[in-house]
Amino acid sequence: MKMTINQNKILPGVTARDYCASVGKGLHEYVMEGVHTEHTGADVLEIFRKAVPDDAEVVVNYSSYSTAINPHFCVDTAMGTALIPREKRSVRE
Repeated sequence: MKMTINQNKILPGVTARDYCASVGKGLHEYVMEGVHTEHTGADVLEIFRKAVPDDAEVVVNYSSYSTAINPHFCVDTAMGTALIPREKRSVRE
């Protein structure tokens, strides 16, 4: 069953370096994986949460925006960087 990352673990405006400093860890302890979604007509954050890898501890640098294609149609885009503890990633691979 696909896990969905908790919304409070998606951090806009926080860099990977700042997050690591706040939890007393180094960047070398994480694998970074970009997450990007594009869709129409749905909750942008919910779709993004489902796209985050199950083993991610947190997502940093999150941002989202909508692009109007015409007055009746827009595309929602969300992106961020998932930080995955190396020990979890090595078990998965």
